[in-house]
Amino acid sequence: MSVDRITKAAAKRDAAIAKAHADFRATVRTVHADGLGVQAIATAAGLTRQRVYQLVEPTDAELEARIADIDRKWDTAVERFADQWRLQSWERVEQARRNSKAKKRARKGLGPLPTIASERRLFAETRMLEAIRSQPDHPVFVDVRRQLADRDALAAKLERRADRRSGIFS
Repeated sequence: MSVDRITKAAAKRDAAIAKAHADFRATVRTVHADGLGVQAIATAAGLTRQRVYQLVEPTDAELEARIADIDRKWDTAVERFADQWRLQSWERVEQARRNSKAKKRARKGLGPLPTIASERRLFAETRMLEAIRSQPDHPVFVDVRRQLADRDALAAKLERRADRRSGIFS
């Protein structure tokens, strides 16, 4: 009974610490965004400038969430664009033909053929990227290019952090 109380109290303590840390991080980010310098924040909080920079930077989880959000938006746009090439009867016949060849290919040690849906999606994605490249000043494409560039920059930042943690690059 008393061990259970200690476990619950420890869990409450850990949750309170996590909340306090998140609130502190949010405050540091807010005052930095409002224009207060890193040195001033460090002095006021009793931290080093390096620690303040760490608090101002987004966490790996935040970067991953932003990347996932951009990927989700891109996938939704591609799927909607791909829907215009959906031909139900032809696709069913072709997919049935490919399914019938699947066992033969497996016996020969060959991989499966791509599905019609994956080919349609690849075609739509290629067409979208061509449209983005051919109309660089279109307002929608400007936003899409910006988001894709953000995604690439965030992924590169995550990769650099992982490399530093693993000791590959210091």
